[in-house]
Amino acid sequence: MPTGGQDDRRIAELVDGALSFLGAGASRDAWLESACQGDAELLREVKHAIDGRQQTAGFPQNPRLDPEHIGEFEIVRKLGEGGMGVVYHARQTHPIRREFA
Repeated sequence: MPTGGQDDRRIAELVDGALSFLGAGASRDAWLESACQGDAELLREVKHAIDGRQQTAGFPQNPRLDPEHIGEFEIVRKLGEGGMGVVYHARQTHPIRREFA
């Protein structure tokens, strides 16, 4: 297994690959296990990084991605984008119903 900064780059590559799947599930887990080639520590680190990114994000990591949902919010449509990011018209249905950008 690589060392130092190479570890971080490898973990980042695997996280990005895993997040390209539409949702967590058996296919993503199978892909991760195969990509980690039996390295249980690497698999644990990647899953930890995925959990961290999903908890802190709520926003797409890839600006080219047009998500259907961000966290608990349903995306109605993209309103625009610029140097600071993308603005979406979104709908929240739980715990209350409301729409916002």
